[in-house]
Amino acid sequence: MKLSFEQIIAGYNKVNMLTALREVGGVIQGKCNRRMVECLCDCGNTTVISIDHYKRSKIVSCGCHHKKRISEATKTHGLSKTAEYKVWQGMKGRCHNPNHADYPMWGGRGVEVSKEWFSFESFITDMGNRPTPEYTLERIDNSKGYCKDNCKWATRKEQRANVSKWGSVTRHGVML
Repeated sequence: MKLSFEQIIAGYNKVNMLTALREVGGVIQGKCNRRMVECLCDCGNTTVISIDHYKRSKIVSCGCHHKKRISEATKTHGLSKTAEYKVWQGMKGRCHNPNHADYPMWGGRGVEVSKEWFSFESFITDMGNRPTPEYTLERIDNSKGYCKDNCKWATRKEQRANVSKWGSVTRHGVML
């Protein structure tokens, strides 16, 4: 006698993050016809798994739990979408990537980023967040590189007062 879906899942209405909704068409695996259940996940998605796996708690979620765990495991600081992160990337590119359009004016002149600041965490710990979006990263002494003691957040007006006088540089075929 074949048990009804309700009889099979009795006492298993919710397993991990999944709630059984209804039985759906079976899947043939070898000589067995595996009965399947459609489940609603806590995240709102639905998924179809075998009733056996559901009852044994072999499946935790629709897949969202695994994605969340992977995301948390690979997350370093969670700030890669911030303006400060973009400033940090730009600083490193200008100074250490010969293919960067602005390399001749920074790295090409010997301007470097301190070893400590190759880590974004160290950079943001030393500099903090920009006071407002109008602030950019400024080297206090233009003859020195980017480091904690030589940088500050400054407005464009403040930066215009702190320009270095150096020879001409060509960028994209244009003399600057």
